[in-house]
Amino acid sequence: MNNDIVKFIDSRKFSRFDTNLVILGVFLITFTGYAAPAYGSIIPMLFKEWADLNWDQLGYVGSLSEFGSLFGALVCSVISRRFGIKRVLITTVMIFCIGTFSQAFAPTINIFAILRFIAGFGFGGVIPLVLSLLSEYSPKTSKSKSVATALCGNQFGAIIASFVAIYVTTQFGQWRPVFWLGFIPV
Repeated sequence: MNNDIVKFIDSRKFSRFDTNLVILGVFLITFTGYAAPAYGSIIPMLFKEWADLNWDQLGYVGSLSEFGSLFGALVCSVISRRFGIKRVLITTVMIFCIGTFSQAFAPTINIFAILRFIAGFGFGGVIPLVLSLLSEYSPKTSKSKSVATALCGNQFGAIIASFVAIYVTTQFGQWRPVFWLGFIPV
């Protein structure tokens, strides 16, 4: 960024624009924080649907989203310099939303695992890009508060996932609707 632009951003006061940017960051990171606890909450239902599963397979499936997240963070951080943070952020949001939503329709555990990796790639890109965007556009006096507030979204997502999974699995006896919420950010 140009030094004059950086000086301007750093010298201004926290504005409505900054508030909206932090709210957007919290919103997006909330949905990235939703995915892992949602999976953990539906494991008993997966055993019912796919009876030939074992704990090793479920651990492997659960870790695929974390591997996807690792690759997403690495790849998206690099390509965001070439294509722009906003453009890559929109793409990663689409990837994780479609990946999460599609898990609800997985016919087999193998397809479910692939979709976990894809969703993980998407939300692995979202977190560093949101934090980078907040760091670039927030005034100097509020950068750390903006970033810390956005990261709280991860915990909000975990709380929401637990409550949604409890409600959906007890009321409807199904695990698939738990992943429908993954499409909301789109």
